Amino acid sequence: MHNMRRTIPALILVAVIVFCAITIADHVGRFWRVDLTDNSLYTLSDGTKKVVSELNQPISLKLYYARTAALKGPEALRFYNNYYLYIRDLLQEYEKISKGRLRLSVIDPRPDTDDELDAVQYGLEKFSTGSDPFFFGLAIVSEFGQEAVIPFFAPERQGLVEYEISSAIYNAATKTKRKIGIVTPLMVFGTGMSPYMVQMMRMQGKEPQEEWHIISQLKRHYELWPIGPDAKEIEPVDLLIVIHPKDLPPGLLFAIDQYVMKGGKLIVFTDPYCISDPAKQYFEKASNMNKLLEQWGITMVPHSFAADRELGLVVQQSQNAPAKKLLTFLNLKGDSFNRGDVITARLEAVRMLFAGVLQPKEIPGITAEPLLMTTAGGDEIEADPKDMMVYSDPDTIAGRYKESGNPVAVGYKLTGKFKSAFPDGVVIPGKENKEPEKLEGLKESEKETSIVVFSDVDMICDFIAFQDSFFGAASVGDNVNLVLNSLENLSGSSALATARTKEKYSRPFNVLDDIEAEAEKETEKKVAVVKKEIAKYQSELQALGSKVNEDNASLLQSEAIKKRRDLEERLMLAKRDLRELNKDKRIRIETTIATLKMYNMVAAPSIILVIAIVVFFIRSYKRKKYLGVRNEK
Repeated sequence: MHNMRRTIPALILVAVIVFCAITIADHVGRFWRVDLTDNSLYTLSDGTKKVVSELNQPISLKLYYARTAALKGPEALRFYNNYYLYIRDLLQEYEKISKGRLRLSVIDPRPDTDDELDAVQYGLEKFSTGSDPFFFGLAIVSEFGQEAVIPFFAPERQGLVEYEISSAIYNAATKTKRKIGIVTPLMVFGTGMSPYMVQMMRMQGKEPQEEWHIISQLKRHYELWPIGPDAKEIEPVDLLIVIHPKDLPPGLLFAIDQYVMKGGKLIVFTDPYCISDPAKQYFEKASNMNKLLEQWGITMVPHSFAADRELGLVVQQSQNAPAKKLLTFLNLKGDSFNRGDVITARLEAVRMLFAGVLQPKEIPGITAEPLLMTTAGGDEIEADPKDMMVYSDPDTIAGRYKESGNPVAVGYKLTGKFKSAFPDGVVIPGKENKEPEKLEGLKESEKETSIVVFSDVDMICDFIAFQDSFFGAASVGDNVNLVLNSLENLSGSSALATARTKEKYSRPFNVLDDIEAEAEKETEKKVAVVKKEIAKYQSELQALGSKVNEDNASLLQSEAIKKRRDLEERLMLAKRDLRELNKDKRIRIETTIATLKMYNMVAAPSIILVIAIVVFFIRSYKRKKYLGVRNEK
């Protein structure tokens, strides 16, 4: 009874101390915080800090999250609760470093309330969940009424979230958007039809051409100006993008040339084989701008593709066909990025399909810096435009692949004062019996400027750079980041370019990937041997068939049967080797996974056990020492 009277107050005091400690830590932690996440997910970049520090007016951050709807809705919505907490904490970091210039408010827009009406009026995306409407977006409002909106926070875009927030803050504090000119023969802007006409076409079984998702992304941050093929001069824009420069008229080429001569910044997406091009013939899908680029210090090699065994992605061409690695479908990562340039410094993965090969030229006063490249084992695969097998068969591409020992460049940045590709001007043929027109301009850049060249167009198309998700299109990898980085860097907003890519939550199993890659490499050699024997057998059969006549038909038939049996035995042995190889690969991977699981399960109990043993020995030592002192007394 006496012990109980002492124990109960002690427990109450412990509870009070714990509560006070938590309260104090919570308040102190607002000022003394440490980002212990592996990838510094809550640490804002220097670019973001610069954007916030340059604000000259108060700005309100209104985070709309329908938390009640998420708790009442299906499991897919409750998943967003954790991501909401991450976004909220990240915005609190913005508020903390702003020194009062940013004010954050978190709003749960319940149905039939003013908050819901405000969310709709700001343009946040509203999703019907069967109960309450679901919102998860950010409205940014300046003191003078300037607005910028992030309609929806998708977890798939977590790597872009800091840039989107910083860019929205920058746009809310800036009165005008920067203008970007777009030159392209592709329907990147869609058909421009009204929703009614789109619906009518679909009712007729026709699918209208929709706007590319990359264009939709750029419209959120920039004002886009399409430039037609008849243009002879580029209107004043902050930056020019050329996508798939196929058969550009001389007048338009001259206009692009003179835009650069006047100090304009340029981004070029060219391609030796553009999947997105609707042309029916393979050789009609190629584009290049070598007429200008050769003069400026870079050339795209015609009819050549960059390939890499290590970076190739696995594809399945049809439902019944086995999945195979396509060596020209590159997933650039790691050392494929130039970490010394702000455009590619923080990228993780960029996908490119049938990318061309870029080769620099020595031009005095021009600096050529590679941005994207394969590994040292990359190769340049040459292919005639009429050779359809190279374009469509992964095995044919793998058969031509040889490790070159040198990286193959697929992205370059050129800086300097460029010379015109039309020093004597250009003559434009007259139309409808009109006289030819002579255009003349600058022969050299007025000031130093920069040009970024990528040897792939499909890297920004919908089926490579985006994927469908529950809430619409979501970016894949850092393809969108790469485009935005390039735009921000060239247009002068280097602060936003460094406020770009957050590290992602993904943790690749490098050991398992290495085991699988090694086994696939060995398997590929076995497959090549089997196919070679099959081809040899078929040629021998054809040779036997050409010698058949009435006199030797029976003899040749028996010989063919014998050869068939021999080949079947060899095929059976080869397939057995393949099964053993795949079995070995599977066993190695399963063993590694089992080992990792064991470590994860044993690690925490082992640490607790060690701590308990240490505490036990310490207490035992103190107890013996205490008893020894008492006995001496």
